[in-house]
Amino acid sequence: MNIYTISNDYLTVKLSEIGGEPISIVMNGHEYLWHRDPAYWKSSAPLLFPAVGRLRGGEWTDGGRSFAMGTHGFARHQKMSAVALRDYAEFTLKDNAETHESYPYSFSLRRRFKLAKNALLETVTVSNTDDRNIYFGIGLHPGFMLPEGRARLSLECSDQPERQLLSPRFFMADQTEPYPLSEGRYIEIDNSLFDNDAIILSGIKTATLESPDSERSVTVSFPDANYVGFWQPMNTDAPFLCIEPWQSLPASDAPEGTPADEISERKGFIELAPGKSYCFNCAFIFK
Repeated sequence: MNIYTISNDYLTVKLSEIGGEPISIVMNGHEYLWHRDPAYWKSSAPLLFPAVGRLRGGEWTDGGRSFAMGTHGFARHQKMSAVALRDYAEFTLKDNAETHESYPYSFSLRRRFKLAKNALLETVTVSNTDDRNIYFGIGLHPGFMLPEGRARLSLECSDQPERQLLSPRFFMADQTEPYPLSEGRYIEIDNSLFDNDAIILSGIKTATLESPDSERSVTVSFPDANYVGFWQPMNTDAPFLCIEPWQSLPASDAPEGTPADEISERKGFIELAPGKSYCFNCAFIFK
């Protein structure tokens, strides 16, 4: 596995050719990114494509044909071609025999990173190289070390956010509810918050992981995401928190025996015409 390093006067970022995944983000000698300890979680910042979350029964269909796919798609496991310069890196994945086993479309996927002072800018571009419309979901799943002291999330939102509820089987329920914030903006981090899996909210475009006891923080800005998930491994004392901008949601729950989802009918999926491209942008600002 090849590792690529980009840096500037503020940040040093290491990225893996597997999934184009960041595996280290250091500023002033401090590591901000989760270090992949499998005792809690063996990833650090995977790309979620062509679906976010679980599929019912682990499969979906296209025109009556069934395709099996694991949680969060296949991009995070694929070796990508890479170009890395001093403060810029780009990773590219094209459809291949392996991706066709779970996803029946032709596509090109580029994951680009650019350093700008104390910020890491990420753009994921999906291009349709097929002769028909393609459909996909997309999201990011970075995990950040908790700051010293009382960790909290500070959210920028004009109204009270809505929480997407989960079913007992951890699929999407067809319900939402208002999610209360402390002082109208904070979520105080406690491991027990995630004993029933992720907190998935809509109505937010910026989230900051911070502590009133620390000068360090990570701000995640996600203008193209419809949702954001906050996650720690359930029933653990995990020392990190994932801030996950998602454009789409996991599969909805349904009674046993319900046919698998048709890809073209998945809620929140992007529909992309032949020859067109779609960009998903995110910025990570470190202090």
